[in-house]
Amino acid sequence: MINLLCISSDLDIITYNMLGSLKSKGYNIYITYSTKNEHQKIEEIGCMGVKIFPLKGKLNIKNILLINKIIKKYQIQINYCLTSTGIANATIASTFRKIKTIAYRGTQAKIRPTDPTYYLGILNPKLNTVICETPDIKAQLNKYLSKKNLIVNPKPYKTDWVKNAILNPKELSGTPKNAFVVICIAKTKGRPHKGLSELIKGVHLLKNKTIHLLHIGDYDKSNYELAKQGNNANQIHFAGFKHDAIHYLPKSDVCICPSTRDAAPLAIKEAMACGKPTIVTDIPGARDLVVHQKTGLIIPPNSPEAIAKAIEYLASQPHKTEAFGKAAKEHLEKTFCMKNYLEKFDLVFK
Repeated sequence: MINLLCISSDLDIITYNMLGSLKSKGYNIYITYSTKNEHQKIEEIGCMGVKIFPLKGKLNIKNILLINKIIKKYQIQINYCLTSTGIANATIASTFRKIKTIAYRGTQAKIRPTDPTYYLGILNPKLNTVICETPDIKAQLNKYLSKKNLIVNPKPYKTDWVKNAILNPKELSGTPKNAFVVICIAKTKGRPHKGLSELIKGVHLLKNKTIHLLHIGDYDKSNYELAKQGNNANQIHFAGFKHDAIHYLPKSDVCICPSTRDAAPLAIKEAMACGKPTIVTDIPGARDLVVHQKTGLIIPPNSPEAIAKAIEYLASQPHKTEAFGKAAKEHLEKTFCMKNYLEKFDLVFK
């Protein structure tokens, strides 16, 4: 019996399901939480929640002491950490204990080897294994960590997870009935690499007035102003942050990810599960999800012109758009399945 402690906060649906599945394989799974909502999600998958303070700061003495007590009480053998903050707190709490520490890396954010705080996090010498979301992330980390300690294991996605959204779809009021809706689900405030400004500029280049952009997530005021100043201001809609963002996918026609850096955008997998074609930029991670001209389109990053061209192309060919969506769902089920994902984790944890 393996006792595993997952140190993170607000896990995504994929990680919750992975941990729940490992429990059914005989693992004892303990997951940290700091809010009632997190605790409820942990209980739903049949795992045990252990309360800590919010994970803020790599040297959070209160959390380090709490995690140390948790490790001792439940005889933890593996720490699974999804953030640099979690890595730092867990490794310090595990000092003088024979515990395997596994980390997850799902971003290609810049690594600064001259910054000593990185050696508390992702460059921590106490890490046994780092599970990388994409081959490009593994290549990036291989400059600093041993190749034998790096494993690529892309997150899967089950089509069952969008059933409720498909049965209970939503659409933004004010969008014309005959509109061709392009949806972008992303937190973009203070994150220019998400490409929202390029997307807005691309929409302003559209000649087809039936095309409407729906953005769900936070955003900068400058992007809102950019949207209102262009030719197609009435075709751009900001819905703001929504907990049920996935419910807006079934009524949309295309999902777009215009990022310049994005390892594996969850919204693209959600759209594929809903049978929707996608448009992504040719960047590591995002491009690995799409088969160009089969499940969607891959376009150059930082190009409003390419965005406009791709959207117009799909809007003008409804039969191809429908075929891309069907193929996207099949590709997701075949390529990003939970079974393979679990098998790799099982090997790493054992």
